[in-house]
Amino acid sequence: MDSRIKILRNELKLSQTAFGKKIGISRDAVNNLENGRAEIKDLVVKMMCSEFKVNEEWLRTGEGEMFITLDEEFADIVSEAFLKGGDEYKDLMIKVSKMSEKEFKLISDFANLIIESKEK
Repeated sequence: MDSRIKILRNELKLSQTAFGKKIGISRDAVNNLENGRAEIKDLVVKMMCSEFKVNEEWLRTGEGEMFITLDEEFADIVSEAFLKGGDEYKDLMIKVSKMSEKEFKLISDFANLIIESKEK
């Protein structure tokens, strides 16, 4: 798995420092993971998959595509909302499904602005 971490980081065009910062570990920790000098904990795998939308099967075994598809990501979000989310999530999804295309675009544009401001 260590070589796939380096492949992933290079695909994302991130330095070890930037990669580590995004998942909450140091540059030295990333270096140790990439070079097989440290055990790769499940939590770190989950953080990489979540942050970079990586296919966990690919990361662990090398099988499948490197990144999850939009459909897979959507299915994960929907299932998580129904399993862990409160009624607010479910209610919001129902309301969004009833919006016109124009209303949906407004909400989508607003959500994109929020996400972009958080990334800066």
